[in-house]
Amino acid sequence: MSQITQGRITLEHDARRYELQASLRAATNLNRQFGGFGAALERLKLLDLEALALVLAAGLNWKGSEALKEARELAFKIGALKLAGPLSDYLLILANGGRSLEESAAAPDMDEDDATAQAEKPGKGRRAAG
Repeated sequence: MSQITQGRITLEHDARRYELQASLRAATNLNRQFGGFGAALERLKLLDLEALALVLAAGLNWKGSEALKEARELAFKIGALKLAGPLSDYLLILANGGRSLEESAAAPDMDEDDATAQAEKPGKGRRAAG
């Protein structure tokens, strides 16, 4: 039914594939609409059809009232029980900067010395005061 790959969630329904893509635009819009990712996750947990449609439309980059109407129809056809899990995964990807939790865990963390050196590194073209 769904698959997670590199910040994307792929849904299949009626022999069609729908790919939800993580983007700053989707993250910002959903964060604003729900008042935070936690609130959005709660609404999905409640199997709220409107919340499912909003997240689905944002992930598919569908815009406008007609697109939202289509997202509602698709959410209804797929079913809240089947969509809640994958759309929750999608919200977690957005909250994690477009990366799945697995991708984040596999990426090497910057150690403290590297972080300090990066913060102290002067910008290009910047001249020292003197």
